[in-house]
Amino acid sequence: MKKRKISIVVIALAGIWLGVIFFMSSQTAADSTQMSKTITRTFLAVGEKAGIVEEGASTSNELISKYDPDTRKMAHVIMYFLLASVIFAALWELGANKNISAVISFFASICIAVIDEINQMSFTGRNSGVVSEGIADIYRDASGIGIALVILLVLRAVKEIKNRKV
Repeated sequence: MKKRKISIVVIALAGIWLGVIFFMSSQTAADSTQMSKTITRTFLAVGEKAGIVEEGASTSNELISKYDPDTRKMAHVIMYFLLASVIFAALWELGANKNISAVISFFASICIAVIDEINQMSFTGRNSGVVSEGIADIYRDASGIGIALVILLVLRAVKEIKNRKV
């Protein structure tokens, strides 16, 4: 019964995260820009407190504009890292083989990334109409997916090795 509850929670997390992804991509260009600049400003403020960046960086429009494109790129990697992770975890909890889980997670996440980019084209200002920009975003998404699956497969392998030794 406990395993079934965990499975339901993980599947729900996958569905919720999918909703978050589509919510984020359905924002107008102005809303998306405001959100990413807020995140960039927050990263710069953390950097200030850690002594990594100069004092006042988080209020510098020049620095915020400079680092904002990187924030947007990393958002793709992180969001799809998390998506692939929760899909993999859901399949794992349902008892799927780790290799099958990885393949399904990879292709499901890539399909979602493609659908997300197509969906994004219908929102004003979100896509310049340049196909290469959408493809670049999908490559970023695939990077996050790949990194997640490599980490998860290594963790599973380590766990299996430890279980054999016990």
